[in-house]
Amino acid sequence: MNAVHEQCLILSRRVLRTGVVDLSLYSEYIAEHAVPGQFVHIKCGESALLRRPISICNTTKSSIRLVIEVVGLGTEWLYERSVGETLDLIGPLGGKGFPDLDPEGSPILLVGGGCGVAPLLFAAARSKCQVDAVMGFSTAEKVIMVQDFEQYCSKVTICTDDGSAGVHSNVAALAYEMLSKNRYAAVFSCGNMEMLKSLSGALFGLRIPCYVSLSERMGCGLGACKVCATKTKKPDDGDAHNYSHVCSYGPVYDASEVVW
Repeated sequence: MNAVHEQCLILSRRVLRTGVVDLSLYSEYIAEHAVPGQFVHIKCGESALLRRPISICNTTKSSIRLVIEVVGLGTEWLYERSVGETLDLIGPLGGKGFPDLDPEGSPILLVGGGCGVAPLLFAAARSKCQVDAVMGFSTAEKVIMVQDFEQYCSKVTICTDDGSAGVHSNVAALAYEMLSKNRYAAVFSCGNMEMLKSLSGALFGLRIPCYVSLSERMGCGLGACKVCATKTKKPDDGDAHNYSHVCSYGPVYDASEVVW
């Protein structure tokens, strides 16, 4: 593992929508060594005992981009940070990111739900293959990062659960429809567990490789505390109960390995 412990300066801050902030942090080391799918583990003030894992959204030569949604006290503290402050973080973390695929092969389809779209941007930016994206949100007010994906993707399709923006559909159903009509080499996906489970089940009959980025509560982020265990068909570390630890073995898994 090539992770480092750093104090990273906040270079820019932008609110994407209410409760979602886009931060750029200075870190030449993490920017150079991170791969799509990896994350950083951030200390959230003095009152929060545990760090919070945040996926890397993208990188430049000297900075990393993080898109953070407020879901609790730790992420609320991160949301309130300002340009010029520093964040205490460890990274890049994660044993497995999204795989490199044959650049001469069929396109990749990115399937993101809500703020789960964020780490898929890094995959799109680094991909040597053609990339399409389908991004699902509950309503038009929740839509983010469309222009970011349009920089790297040949086609970007938006859907909303209530039909207020883009296609009126849930993202798993729309992805299945697109995959049934077009040839793709693989699917890269990130979102809540229900969405990932639904997508994995829908794709089973299509026999298209699907790689999912899982999010679990984490303690150390280094594989020592075993808090982020998820049940799989191929356990790591010789675990007799078929549990894999997302921080060290993942966070990206072949969907066929996960016990949903």
